[in-house]
Amino acid sequence: MNDKCPTGCFWVHDSVVANSGRAGIGYENSPNDALFANNEIHANSSDTTRGGIDIRDSQNAAVESNVFGGATFRFIDPLNKLVTMTYGPNTNNQRIGVRATDSGRTERVNLLNVIVRNNTMNNELIVGCDDELVVYSNNWGLGTKLQK
Repeated sequence: MNDKCPTGCFWVHDSVVANSGRAGIGYENSPNDALFANNEIHANSSDTTRGGIDIRDSQNAAVESNVFGGATFRFIDPLNKLVTMTYGPNTNNQRIGVRATDSGRTERVNLLNVIVRNNTMNNELIVGCDDELVVYSNNWGLGTKLQK
C-alpha cells in the first residue's frame, strides 16, 4: 500500500514495459481501483490492436506520469559493458499509447471513471470510447486522435 493506493489497488509503477505482442499493461473487467504510474511503455501491441496500456470493461483507473512512444535506453550491465536498447512506438503504425474501451456486453463491468493525465505521449494517442467516461488532461506530445 502507499499514499496513491491506500486500499491496495491494482498498481503498476516504476517499470519498463516493452515488446509485448498484445497490450503492455492490460486491465480488464474490473470495478476495483487501479493506478498505472511512472512507467516507460514502449513497442507493445505488435500482434493486435491494443494500447500500450489497455483498459477494457473496467472502472476507477488512473493512468498518470507514464512515458509512451519510441525510446532508447543506455546503461552499464553487470559486466561493465555499455548496453543500448531501442524500442519503437506502441501498436506499430497506429501509435496507441492508452486505449480505454467498453465491449457493451451486459455480463461485464461498464467502462467508467478512467483518468489519463500528466503523461508524456511522444506522438502517441489516447483512444477512448466516450469522452465522458474517459477524462484526459495535461498529456504532453499527444498524437492526432483516431476515429472512435
